[in-house]
Amino acid sequence: MRVAFTLQQFIGPRTPQLSSYSKVVFSKNIKAPSKPRFLNTFSTMSLSSPVPIALCGKSQVMATNFSSSMEKEGYEVVHTCNDIDSAKSTLPSLLSSSSGPVAVVIGKGFYESEMQEIIEHCKSEAKSAKTVWLLPDDDKFSAYMKLKAVASAGTMLPGMIAERAADALRENGVVAGGSLEGVKSGVHGF
Repeated sequence: MRVAFTLQQFIGPRTPQLSSYSKVVFSKNIKAPSKPRFLNTFSTMSLSSPVPIALCGKSQVMATNFSSSMEKEGYEVVHTCNDIDSAKSTLPSLLSSSSGPVAVVIGKGFYESEMQEIIEHCKSEAKSAKTVWLLPDDDKFSAYMKLKAVASAGTMLPGMIAERAADALRENGVVAGGSLEGVKSGVHGF
């Protein structure tokens, strides 16, 4: 069974937030992380707080709302890609950087083939990067969650997706203060 969702945008007091976000996303599309992604503590490496992540999301409204929701979960979206070309051109160097994201969340707006193309390109270009890749998994989106999203006319959807992504990141060892050795790099569903 396939369920379609319609996301309606609220036009009102929140509009100024969208325009300030657009300056970051559309002009440079890169936001410097507030802290390096790893902190040296004694002889082990640990992840900073908030944990820097990247987002590949085609809808700019969803990306803005997802980013805000992730902040509440302890993650900072430091880079957003809205298409496959920007993902392939910017993510490899970011993932290789010591201050870059440790995880990349790819949204449902991308086709499965595009998701795989982004991952394969980044793996070949940023060979040494230990990265957690999160891809949408319809099986993990319960009927209750779908009903809740539809009942809210889609307004709760970005927050629900952020909760699922944060849970998946924690399950795979991407937690603030957590050891880099505990990170389970690879492709995971959320």
